[in-house]
Amino acid sequence: MSGDRMQTQELKNRVEQALQHAESVSADEEAVNRLDMMLMVLTEKAKENVCTNQKCPHYNKKCKMR
Repeated sequence: MSGDRMQTQELKNRVEQALQHAESVSADEEAVNRLDMMLMVLTEKAKENVCTNQKCPHYNKKCKMR
């Protein structure tokens, strides 16, 4: 895992925990929505090296062709 991707994954985990905590304490809707948006962006960023070509044998996995 590259350094940037590792940092992204770590940040994603922290945001997931923060979102769970915010939902458990009934934080205001704006805070929960911002955390949710951050989580969606980080999830996409963490998957950046995953192959999206459905015909490729590495589909949905790390692909050397990408």
